[in-house]
Amino acid sequence: MYYGIRYFVETYLHRQWTKEDVEKAEKFYSTHNAGKIPYPFPKDLFLKFIEENNGYFPIKLQALPEGTCAHIHVPVYQITAEKEYARLITYWETILTHVLFLISHYLITILIFHPLVGLVSNYRCYFE
Repeated sequence: MYYGIRYFVETYLHRQWTKEDVEKAEKFYSTHNAGKIPYPFPKDLFLKFIEENNGYFPIKLQALPEGTCAHIHVPVYQITAEKEYARLITYWETILTHVLFLISHYLITILIFHPLVGLVSNYRCYFE
């Protein structure tokens, strides 16, 4: 069962980002390390899209509809971007993967242990 993309879009993508948001992100990433070096946060790229795109991310997200029941090997989303903004995809794939992982495992737990499993029989399934 595939859920969670709407939360991601409404929380991160479908809102206008500001320089304050970039400062918060930079502070967050400064507390993380990739090996023993600081995590590579492209602050300049974030500031560039704020200036050039009025604060909206210049990426394209394509996804299956929420509630879709898909086989484990079926891709449920795709993120693309043009030119130098392709570097932003790494950040969004990481966030989206974490959001969807948590939600999908929660749903699996509900479907396995909840007595009303029959309620999900109306959802679309793609097992091709």
